[in-house]
Amino acid sequence: MEPTKTALIVGASGVIGKNLTNYLRSLPGWRVIGTSRKLLPGNVETVVVDLLDEADVVAQFAGLDTVTR
Repeated sequence: MEPTKTALIVGASGVIGKNLTNYLRSLPGWRVIGTSRKLLPGNVETVVVDLLDEADVVAQFAGLDTVTR
């Protein structure tokens, strides 16, 4: 099934973010993207970004147009 919804999980390496990532990945129709300062373990789509650096945020999320928050 092709994903119809996208979730961007800020803090995907934390306790809540990790659980939310795993939960949404278990549901059909979800594309799950985690943010972190380093690659996330497993087969998780990751955007490596420093959220305190505005230029880095703009550059990393330039192609991301539709997100469920």
